[in-house]
Amino acid sequence: MTTFYNKPADYATNDAIDAIYDIANPSINPPVFRILWLSDVNLDMNYVEGASTSCYDESCCHDTPANLADDLKAPTYGS
Repeated sequence: MTTFYNKPADYATNDAIDAIYDIANPSINPPVFRILWLSDVNLDMNYVEGASTSCYDESCCHDTPANLADDLKAPTYGS
C-alpha cells in the first residue's frame, strides 16, 4: 500500500483515502487511452469486388470481375 503523505490528522488513520490514492497513482495504475483513428475515408459507389487493381486511372476497380490472379483482384473492402 502506498503511503499518502501530508494527510490531515483527522484522516491519518483512514485507509479509504489510501485506497483512493493507490487507484489514482499513475505509477501503479497508468492511464489507458483508446484511440480510433480514421483517415482518408472515401466511398466509391462504383467499386467492384474482384475487379482488376492493375490500372492507373480513376476507373480502377470499377470493371467487371475477370479471371485474374488473387493478388490482382480488388479485395472486399477496398484497395
